[in-house]
Amino acid sequence: MGPTRAPHPRIYADWKDGQRQTYPVTFEQQMKTCQHIADQWHDTHAGRIQIAMLYPVLRDEHERDMTPDDYAAACTQAQTVRQFARDRGLVFTQDGHWRGSVRRADALGLLGPETLLSHCIDLHEDEIALVAQTDTKIAHNPSANASIMGRCPAIEMMAAGATVALGSDATAPDRSADMFRHMQQAMHYHRTYFRDASVLPIGKALEMCTIGAAHGLGRAHEIGSLETGKRADIVTVDLRRPHLSPQYGGAPSGVLCQWQ
Repeated sequence: MGPTRAPHPRIYADWKDGQRQTYPVTFEQQMKTCQHIADQWHDTHAGRIQIAMLYPVLRDEHERDMTPDDYAAACTQAQTVRQFARDRGLVFTQDGHWRGSVRRADALGLLGPETLLSHCIDLHEDEIALVAQTDTKIAHNPSANASIMGRCPAIEMMAAGATVALGSDATAPDRSADMFRHMQQAMHYHRTYFRDASVLPIGKALEMCTIGAAHGLGRAHEIGSLETGKRADIVTVDLRRPHLSPQYGGAPSGVLCQWQ
Protein backbone atom coordinates (compact mmCIF):
# COMPACT_ATOMS: atom_id res chain seq x y z
CA MET A 1 0.00 0.00 0.00
CA GLY A 2 1.06 3.58 -0.36
CA PRO A 3 0.15 7.11 -1.44
CA THR A 4 -0.55 8.27 -4.96
CA ARG A 5 2.01 10.10 -7.06
CA ALA A 6 2.11 13.90 -6.84
CA PRO A 7 0.47 16.35 -7.44
CA HIS A 8 -1.73 16.59 -4.37
CA PRO A 9 -4.34 17.00 -3.09
CA ARG A 10 -6.22 14.30 -4.99
CA ILE A 11 -9.95 14.70 -5.39
CA TYR A 12 -11.98 11.73 -4.18
CA ALA A 13 -15.73 11.25 -4.17
CA ASP A 14 -18.38 9.54 -2.05
CA TRP A 15 -22.13 9.21 -2.09
CA LYS A 16 -24.12 10.72 0.77
CA ASP A 17 -27.89 11.12 0.89
CA GLY A 18 -28.07 10.15 -2.75
CA GLN A 19 -25.65 12.80 -3.92
CA ARG A 20 -22.03 12.60 -5.08
CA GLN A 21 -19.78 14.65 -2.86
CA THR A 22 -16.11 15.35 -3.58
CA TYR A 23 -13.34 16.06 -1.12
CA PRO A 24 -9.55 16.63 -1.31
CA VAL A 25 -7.00 14.19 0.12
CA THR A 26 -3.44 15.32 0.78
CA PHE A 27 -0.24 13.28 0.68
CA GLU A 28 0.03 13.70 4.45
CA GLN A 29 -3.45 12.19 4.91
CA GLN A 30 -2.54 9.24 2.70
CA MET A 31 0.67 8.63 4.64
CA LYS A 32 -1.16 8.84 7.96
CA THR A 33 -3.58 6.15 6.76
CA CYS A 34 -0.69 3.95 5.59
CA GLN A 35 1.09 4.33 8.93
CA HIS A 36 -2.09 3.44 10.82
CA ILE A 37 -2.64 0.29 8.74
CA ALA A 38 0.99 -0.76 9.10
CA ASP A 39 0.78 -0.32 12.87
CA GLN A 40 -2.48 -2.24 13.11
CA TRP A 41 -1.90 -5.06 10.64
CA HIS A 42 1.76 -5.70 9.84
CA ASP A 43 3.01 -9.13 10.94
CA THR A 44 -0.34 -10.11 12.47
CA HIS A 45 -2.35 -13.33 12.23
CA ALA A 46 0.68 -15.48 12.97
CA GLY A 47 2.70 -13.59 10.38
CA ARG A 48 0.31 -14.27 7.52
CA ILE A 49 -0.39 -10.55 6.98
CA GLN A 50 2.65 -8.55 5.90
CA ILE A 51 2.52 -4.90 4.81
CA ALA A 52 4.75 -3.45 2.10
CA MET A 53 5.00 0.23 1.21
CA LEU A 54 4.72 1.44 -2.38
CA TYR A 55 5.34 4.69 -4.18
CA PRO A 56 4.67 4.89 -7.94
CA VAL A 57 7.70 4.72 -10.24
CA LEU A 58 9.14 8.00 -11.46
CA ARG A 59 10.23 7.84 -15.10
CA ASP A 60 11.49 10.24 -17.74
CA GLU A 61 7.99 11.22 -18.80
CA HIS A 62 7.09 12.33 -15.29
CA GLU A 63 10.02 14.73 -15.08
CA ARG A 64 9.19 15.95 -18.58
CA ASP A 65 5.43 16.39 -18.17
CA MET A 66 5.04 17.42 -14.52
CA THR A 67 5.68 20.93 -13.34
CA PRO A 68 9.09 21.36 -11.65
CA ASP A 69 7.41 21.81 -8.27
CA ASP A 70 5.21 18.73 -8.68
CA TYR A 71 8.13 16.59 -9.80
CA ALA A 72 10.25 17.79 -6.88
CA ALA A 73 7.38 16.98 -4.53
CA ALA A 74 7.08 13.49 -6.05
CA CYS A 75 10.79 12.86 -5.47
CA THR A 76 10.53 13.98 -1.85
CA GLN A 77 7.43 11.87 -1.31
CA ALA A 78 9.12 8.76 -2.74
CA GLN A 79 11.99 9.28 -0.31
CA THR A 80 9.55 9.79 2.57
CA VAL A 81 7.77 6.51 1.84
CA ARG A 82 11.10 4.70 1.43
CA GLN A 83 12.36 6.04 4.75
CA PHE A 84 9.16 5.05 6.56
CA ALA A 85 9.49 1.52 5.17
CA ARG A 86 13.13 1.34 6.28
CA ASP A 87 12.36 2.67 9.77
CA ARG A 88 9.38 0.34 10.20
CA GLY A 89 11.13 -2.75 8.79
CA LEU A 90 8.79 -3.04 5.79
CA VAL A 91 9.50 -3.98 2.19
CA PHE A 92 9.52 -0.95 -0.12
CA THR A 93 8.21 -1.78 -3.57
CA GLN A 94 7.69 -0.09 -6.93
CA ASP A 95 5.81 -1.46 -9.91
CA GLY A 96 6.69 -0.78 -13.54
CA HIS A 97 10.39 0.04 -13.82
CA TRP A 98 11.86 0.36 -17.32
CA ARG A 99 14.31 2.26 -19.54
CA GLY A 100 16.27 4.35 -17.08
CA SER A 101 13.90 4.48 -14.12
CA VAL A 102 16.22 2.29 -12.02
CA ARG A 103 18.93 4.93 -12.44
CA ARG A 104 16.47 7.54 -11.22
CA ALA A 105 15.48 5.39 -8.23
CA ASP A 106 19.13 4.94 -7.31
CA ALA A 107 19.74 8.69 -7.49
CA LEU A 108 16.83 9.18 -5.08
CA GLY A 109 18.19 6.60 -2.64
CA LEU A 110 15.31 4.17 -3.17
CA LEU A 111 17.35 1.03 -3.88
CA GLY A 112 18.64 -1.40 -1.28
CA PRO A 113 18.16 -4.85 0.27
CA GLU A 114 14.60 -4.07 1.41
CA THR A 115 13.50 -2.80 -2.02
CA LEU A 116 11.52 -4.96 -4.44
CA LEU A 117 11.12 -3.67 -8.02
CA SER A 118 8.57 -5.22 -10.37
CA HIS A 119 8.91 -5.85 -14.13
CA CYS A 120 12.20 -4.01 -14.81
CA ILE A 121 12.06 -4.29 -18.59
CA ASP A 122 14.62 -2.95 -21.07
CA LEU A 123 17.16 -2.08 -18.40
CA HIS A 124 20.51 -0.58 -19.32
CA GLU A 125 23.71 -2.42 -18.42
CA ASP A 126 24.55 0.04 -15.66
CA GLU A 127 21.09 -0.51 -14.16
CA ILE A 128 21.70 -4.26 -14.03
CA ALA A 129 24.92 -3.52 -12.16
CA LEU A 130 23.10 -1.13 -9.79
CA VAL A 131 20.53 -3.78 -8.91
CA ALA A 132 23.26 -6.28 -8.03
CA GLN A 133 25.48 -3.78 -6.18
CA THR A 134 22.66 -2.51 -3.96
CA ASP A 135 21.18 -5.98 -3.34
CA THR A 136 17.85 -4.70 -4.65
CA LYS A 137 15.35 -7.49 -5.27
CA ILE A 138 13.47 -7.96 -8.55
CA ALA A 139 10.02 -9.44 -9.21
CA HIS A 140 10.08 -10.88 -12.73
CA ASN A 141 6.60 -11.41 -14.18
CA PRO A 142 7.03 -13.30 -17.48
CA SER A 143 3.27 -13.67 -18.06
CA ALA A 144 2.49 -9.96 -17.61
CA ASN A 145 1.80 -7.43 -20.36
CA ALA A 146 5.01 -5.61 -19.41
CA SER A 147 7.02 -8.64 -20.52
CA ILE A 148 5.42 -8.28 -23.93
CA MET A 149 6.20 -4.57 -24.18
CA GLY A 150 9.85 -5.12 -23.25
CA ARG A 151 12.25 -7.74 -21.91
CA CYS A 152 13.24 -8.23 -18.30
CA PRO A 153 16.96 -9.19 -18.30
CA ALA A 154 16.45 -11.65 -15.46
CA ILE A 155 19.23 -13.97 -16.65
CA GLU A 156 21.74 -11.14 -16.82
CA MET A 157 20.72 -9.79 -13.41
CA MET A 158 21.10 -13.20 -11.78
CA ALA A 159 24.48 -13.63 -13.48
CA ALA A 160 25.51 -10.31 -11.92
CA GLY A 161 24.51 -11.63 -8.49
CA ALA A 162 21.05 -10.09 -8.08
CA THR A 163 18.07 -11.86 -6.52
CA VAL A 164 15.27 -12.28 -9.07
CA ALA A 165 11.98 -13.70 -7.83
CA LEU A 166 9.23 -15.05 -10.04
CA GLY A 167 5.84 -13.34 -9.89
CA SER A 168 2.44 -13.54 -11.51
CA ASP A 169 1.64 -9.80 -11.64
CA ALA A 170 -1.53 -10.57 -9.68
CA THR A 171 -4.33 -12.67 -11.11
CA ALA A 172 -6.32 -12.23 -14.30
CA PRO A 173 -7.62 -14.47 -17.10
CA ASP A 174 -4.38 -13.95 -19.02
CA ARG A 175 -2.02 -14.87 -16.15
CA SER A 176 -3.50 -16.57 -13.02
CA ALA A 177 -1.69 -17.57 -9.83
CA ASP A 178 -0.42 -20.87 -11.24
CA MET A 179 3.30 -20.71 -10.46
CA PHE A 180 4.03 -23.81 -12.50
CA ARG A 181 2.70 -21.97 -15.51
CA HIS A 182 4.88 -18.97 -14.75
CA MET A 183 7.99 -21.13 -14.33
CA GLN A 184 7.36 -22.65 -17.75
CA GLN A 185 6.65 -19.23 -19.24
CA ALA A 186 9.89 -17.86 -17.80
CA MET A 187 11.94 -20.71 -19.27
CA HIS A 188 10.45 -20.28 -22.75
CA TYR A 189 10.70 -16.48 -22.49
CA HIS A 190 14.46 -16.46 -21.95
CA ARG A 191 15.32 -19.54 -23.99
CA THR A 192 13.62 -17.98 -26.99
CA TYR A 193 15.57 -14.75 -26.53
CA PHE A 194 18.94 -16.50 -26.27
CA ARG A 195 18.03 -19.24 -28.78
CA ASP A 196 19.40 -21.68 -26.22
CA ALA A 197 17.35 -24.46 -24.61
CA SER A 198 19.81 -24.76 -21.72
CA VAL A 199 19.08 -21.25 -20.39
CA LEU A 200 17.21 -21.11 -17.06
CA PRO A 201 17.23 -24.78 -16.00
CA ILE A 202 14.17 -26.18 -14.25
CA GLY A 203 15.84 -26.09 -10.84
CA LYS A 204 16.72 -22.43 -11.20
CA ALA A 205 13.16 -21.56 -12.20
CA LEU A 206 11.90 -23.39 -9.10
CA GLU A 207 14.41 -21.49 -6.99
CA MET A 208 13.09 -18.17 -8.33
CA CYS A 209 9.57 -18.82 -6.98
CA THR A 210 10.64 -20.39 -3.67
CA ILE A 211 13.77 -19.17 -1.90
CA GLY A 212 14.21 -16.32 -4.40
CA ALA A 213 10.70 -15.08 -3.68
CA ALA A 214 11.28 -15.41 0.06
CA HIS A 215 14.38 -13.19 -0.25
CA GLY A 216 12.37 -10.71 -2.31
CA LEU A 217 9.77 -10.47 0.45
CA GLY A 218 12.39 -10.18 3.16
CA ARG A 219 11.30 -13.47 4.71
CA ALA A 220 14.03 -15.92 3.69
CA HIS A 221 14.80 -16.49 7.39
CA GLU A 222 11.43 -18.22 7.85
CA ILE A 223 10.10 -19.47 4.49
CA GLY A 224 11.27 -20.41 1.00
CA SER A 225 13.20 -23.61 1.76
CA LEU A 226 12.90 -26.70 3.93
CA GLU A 227 15.37 -26.04 6.74
CA THR A 228 15.53 -26.49 10.49
CA GLY A 229 13.88 -23.58 12.24
CA LYS A 230 11.78 -22.43 9.29
CA ARG A 231 8.04 -22.73 8.85
CA ALA A 232 7.27 -26.27 7.75
CA ASP A 233 4.86 -25.45 4.92
CA ILE A 234 5.36 -27.59 1.81
CA VAL A 235 3.57 -28.06 -1.51
CA THR A 236 2.85 -31.54 -2.84
CA VAL A 237 1.98 -32.19 -6.47
CA ASP A 238 -0.21 -35.03 -7.67
CA LEU A 239 1.54 -36.28 -10.81
CA ARG A 240 -1.32 -38.63 -11.73
CA ARG A 241 -2.98 -36.15 -14.07
CA PRO A 242 -3.52 -36.36 -17.86
CA HIS A 243 -1.36 -33.34 -18.63
CA LEU A 244 1.55 -34.93 -16.75
CA SER A 245 1.30 -38.31 -18.45
CA PRO A 246 3.08 -40.30 -19.74
CA GLN A 247 5.72 -39.66 -17.11
CA TYR A 248 8.73 -39.72 -19.41
CA GLY A 249 7.24 -38.30 -22.58
CA GLY A 250 7.71 -41.47 -24.61
CA ALA A 251 4.51 -41.20 -26.65
CA PRO A 252 4.53 -39.96 -30.25
CA SER A 253 3.39 -36.39 -30.74
CA GLY A 254 -0.37 -36.05 -30.62
CA VAL A 255 -1.00 -39.47 -29.07
CA LEU A 256 -2.88 -39.58 -25.78
CA CYS A 257 -1.69 -42.38 -23.49
CA GLN A 258 -3.88 -43.67 -20.69
CA TRP A 259 -2.76 -45.09 -17.38
CA GLN A 260 -4.30 -48.51 -16.57
